[in-house]
Amino acid sequence: MSKIYTSQVIEICENGDAIIELPKELMEDMGWKTNDLLDIDYVNGELIIKKIEETRMKRYWRIFKSFFQKTK
Repeated sequence: MSKIYTSQVIEICENGDAIIELPKELMEDMGWKTNDLLDIDYVNGELIIKKIEETRMKRYWRIFKSFFQKTK
């Protein structure tokens, strides 16, 4: 059975991204800590949030750096 958490949008950025504060109970239940990098998808009306593990984070960082080096 799924658990439902509620949060409010703190800010909407110029690019359309939303900044939200995740509920403390959700953070504890999922084992997340402040500054953890999360991957967020919206599928069939549901938000799916997963912690990005360090190896995956390193891969994203490598792709990110590569992209910006090409755009200079």
